[in-house]
Amino acid sequence: GASVVNKGQKIVKPNLASPAMPEEAVPHQAHYILKDWVVTHNKDGRPYYHNPTTGETQWAHPYTGVVAPPAAPPAQDLSDNPYLLKFIRGGYYLVGGTFLFAAFGGMPLLGLLFSDRGQASVVQVSR
Repeated sequence: GASVVNKGQKIVKPNLASPAMPEEAVPHQAHYILKDWVVTHNKDGRPYYHNPTTGETQWAHPYTGVVAPPAAPPAQDLSDNPYLLKFIRGGYYLVGGTFLFAAFGGMPLLGLLFSDRGQASVVQVSR
């Protein structure tokens, strides 16, 4: 049936694990598998096996011999390469500086520097 809540009564929510909890934060409880062996998981989630009677601990499953591989190392992030970042930033500064130079009246100066006669020339366009 339905729960009844009276006016002014505080609703108590149960403590539930978040569905978005990362795998490494989920507690792994040890459990017995056949006879005396206990399987537990390390912080990376890799199972290992322990026999409390003999004190033996191993990565291989005691009956099948299967060994779970360790977690793969994280992929190398190429965006942290300082030389590549300097090259890209330099290109942005060059393009941006050229735009600002042209936008604030640098074109006549470029005309003087790169003209054949060393003098500024005016080109008249007839309409």
